[in-house]
Amino acid sequence: MRLSARLSIPLPLYQTVKLPSLVKLQSAAKRVLDRWPDVVRDPPERDRERIIQELKRRLDQNDWENTKLSFVTMAAKIAFDADWRDRPDLGDVRRFYYEETRLSNYTSFLSGMFSVYVSTYSPGAEHTKQLAMALKKSQAHLGGRWRAVLDKTPECLQPAQAHKVLCKKIQGSEKPWEEIRDLGFLTVSAPGLVEHVHYEFVKAIRPELFKREYMERLIGWLKPDENAPPRVNGAHVAVAALLEPWMSEDPVQSDQSYLVESLLGLYGDPRVQRVGVWAIIPEQVLDVMLRWLTREDIEFFLRVVTQVEQEHLHKWMPRRDFWLRLYKEGRIDAAWVAFSYDAELEAKKISNRIRDNDLVSYGRQTDGGIVRIRRYCF
Repeated sequence: MRLSARLSIPLPLYQTVKLPSLVKLQSAAKRVLDRWPDVVRDPPERDRERIIQELKRRLDQNDWENTKLSFVTMAAKIAFDADWRDRPDLGDVRRFYYEETRLSNYTSFLSGMFSVYVSTYSPGAEHTKQLAMALKKSQAHLGGRWRAVLDKTPECLQPAQAHKVLCKKIQGSEKPWEEIRDLGFLTVSAPGLVEHVHYEFVKAIRPELFKREYMERLIGWLKPDENAPPRVNGAHVAVAALLEPWMSEDPVQSDQSYLVESLLGLYGDPRVQRVGVWAIIPEQVLDVMLRWLTREDIEFFLRVVTQVEQEHLHKWMPRRDFWLRLYKEGRIDAAWVAFSYDAELEAKKISNRIRDNDLVSYGRQTDGGIVRIRRYCF
């Protein structure tokens, strides 16, 4: 007996009742989908081999007794994951899913497989082609959410072009993250189709990233929700695109400060910990950010010391000009700001006035080492 037949359960008859307000139902449904945007649970890494082998055993032995739909769709997410979908020993498993998806009329199973298709989408990949063809055959039986997605963007089942079509729909918008959600994709940081929309969007917007409005648009795309973490998948491509226009010249000061503070707020200080986004962008692009951070720290340092040394400005100003000249000549590669006790108090006052405390990094000077000029530290 086929899996879809074993999982199909006749629905009981109910008496007609008066429905509550559709507005309230829609609001409640949106809250649920916002909290649990995928119908397919992401299996723990440690359990993946066990899950896929159990699915393979059931398939080989045609043993579907007490098989839960959640298990079948979760195993599908493993079978089509980037690290698993080319495994030769899982060929029968993949063919099983293609066939079941093509022939099934079981809404929950098909909705789960559409979710798998979206989350594992890779333009032109064989598994994406096969899942798209199968879903086209059975799309009439999809659940309401994915039917609504296809009503707005039927091109979602074009296995080589879906990401480009979606990108064209959102790239002219001031708030593209709202547009992608309106099309039915509730998690803008999701892998698969939405991730490839991200790559296409960055490519489309790249020529305009010397303009402030486009900088803000891309920064907003990286973190559309104030209370949600920033995008991780593909974020390095966007960060590099924001910095690349300034490899040989700097933007106006206001734009530079905006980019520095935005990127530090999203992904931390690359001088403190070279991980995540900062670990995988090209070195020459990272140098742009390091150059800007050095400038900001030097200017902050000089501003604080100038304020503290009001009684000795005749001695301090020549030194200040000396350090500024070294920076402008490109001789200072990095700077670590450290203050005396009095200067640290002044630094706290200034930092509270000019920028977010989380983005200010300085220490108290106890022993040497605040500026590096080539291989020398002072």
